[in-house]
Amino acid sequence: MSVNNRQSGNHQSGNQPQENRALGNRWSGNRSSGNRALGRVGENFAAEYLQRRGYFIIDRNWRGGNAEIDIVSQYHATVVFVEVKTRRSVSHGFPIEAITAAKRERMKRAALAWLSEHQHAARAFRFDVISIVLSPEGNHNVSHFENIEL
Repeated sequence: MSVNNRQSGNHQSGNQPQENRALGNRWSGNRSSGNRALGRVGENFAAEYLQRRGYFIIDRNWRGGNAEIDIVSQYHATVVFVEVKTRRSVSHGFPIEAITAAKRERMKRAALAWLSEHQHAARAFRFDVISIVLSPEGNHNVSHFENIEL
């Protein structure tokens, strides 16, 4: 998979960008909350992250083509389909490593269904991945991979 890594960093408590401090206040680190709750936290954080960078959120958790798109956004004249991967640690690998060939196919299928249903006059579109590793100590790592090849 080819990616353009736009933003990444391991942010320590007390010296975190605003998005990481805000996330730390909402995430308790309770493992019993489950993967869906963790995913929701990551998706909410990713949406806020994108908005602060000038993206307009069009849709969230859109289902079509037997797949789901976490975030559909627009950045200038480009429609951006965003997959968000969130983990509590990298003990089982980095979040972006969960983007398998099968997942990339589902992302394509869902994006084509979204474009067809919305008859969006997009001249350009792309696929991004936002990878988030959370920690209870507030050392969140956020990486934004732009224009990944599917």
